[in-house]
Amino acid sequence: MSSFVLPRRRPALWEGTAVYYRIFKPPYEPIYFGKTNTNRWDDPLREFGVCYVAESFAAAAVETLLHSERSQRVFSSHVQARSLALCFTTRLVRLVDLTEARTLRALQIDDGFCKGPQENCRHLSRALFESKWEIDGIRYASRLAPKLTAVAIFDRSQDSLEAIEAGMLCDNRVGALLASWVKSMGVRIVPG
Repeated sequence: MSSFVLPRRRPALWEGTAVYYRIFKPPYEPIYFGKTNTNRWDDPLREFGVCYVAESFAAAAVETLLHSERSQRVFSSHVQARSLALCFTTRLVRLVDLTEARTLRALQIDDGFCKGPQENCRHLSRALFESKWEIDGIRYASRLAPKLTAVAIFDRSQDSLEAIEAGMLCDNRVGALLASWVKSMGVRIVPG
């Protein structure tokens, strides 16, 4: 049971179908629902898994490759070890949209909540999963680039996702996306 108390009325949801970007590390599959309790929206009890995807390549790269607000460096070994997949929903998905001010007000949190301690986010995730609102996951602003949006999808909705592997990040096909992101974000890829 979650320690986060939800309001009685369900907040407005984002509903639709989408194509998402996911940067992953083989040999894991492109669609992977982790139960580690180490990521922002993971279940604190490790009873359900969460798959992290993003609405753009830039958001996927920020969420996967950058780890600090202070450093714009990414190790080349991290880039070389990861692949890109396009994940698409096969049915309408319902997401609690934490990018919307009215949703934040309904949940009695502010936009700083998602940037704060991950433990708080995990308890909210657990409460939303347990709710009677029948949601598939959480739509949220990236902590390191708030104008970019990512999505945490609960494993009970795994039948709603399919993936197409686009290739390794260092491949020519994907390399152009990576180069564009590096330039636009001012990121440096360094040895290591």
